[in-house]
Amino acid sequence: EIEGDLRRVQPIDFSSVDGTEVRVGSRVLLQGGGGPRTLTILGPWESDPEQSVISYESELAVKLLAKGPGDVVDVQGDEMTIEKIEPANS
Repeated sequence: EIEGDLRRVQPIDFSSVDGTEVRVGSRVLLQGGGGPRTLTILGPWESDPEQSVISYESELAVKLLAKGPGDVVDVQGDEMTIEKIEPANS
């Protein structure tokens, strides 16, 4: 099973993150009623929710992917606006 996972692994292309939409490899600044929140969207093996790094497979990341600055997303019952998108490696 691990060998199958390793064959599917693709490196994240941080150069494709241009700030116009959330993609894998994005760091996203959200603003809402609970204050600012920054999330980084990476692959499942890099996921560390306690450090605000989430997998692109997670429910929250799925809501964020392909959204852009100004879009509003429901984050655990709070409406949050995407303020900024940048490469996660910046």
